[in-house]
Amino acid sequence: MGSRGPAPKSWSTETERGRNTYNPPVPPENAVDPPAWLTGAALDHWGDTAAALIRSGRLRSTSVTAYGVLCGLAVDCETLAAAVESEGQVLGGRANPKVRLLRDARRDYLIYAKAFGLDPASEARLPAQPAAPPADPLEEYLKLRHA
Repeated sequence: MGSRGPAPKSWSTETERGRNTYNPPVPPENAVDPPAWLTGAALDHWGDTAAALIRSGRLRSTSVTAYGVLCGLAVDCETLAAAVESEGQVLGGRANPKVRLLRDARRDYLIYAKAFGLDPASEARLPAQPAAPPADPLEEYLKLRHA
């Protein structure tokens, strides 16, 4: 079942605070390696995009497989779109079967992308990363006095 109510606006104060105050976001891990089966262009896509998701806490070691599938789907979409562009949508009076494959790959890509907050609506539903704790004024004063 989907979530209830309208999606929060990405600029709202509720979104900035984070919706799940009882379940704070997990801090990002230092190293998240791609799955061993990921190769070629999909591995290149991982290398281009994974670092930002790791820093934001959206990609953790528990979600490596799902993100690997997402990288594979991104490459499939790119390859199929190029094939449909070069061959056309109609082959010999019939619909090009790659058009259906492209549509299905795009649909699946969007499903996985939502899990990682890669579209505005799902990004707004993810809790915000906690801000750095404010500096203690007394400690700052003492540092200045002893410097």
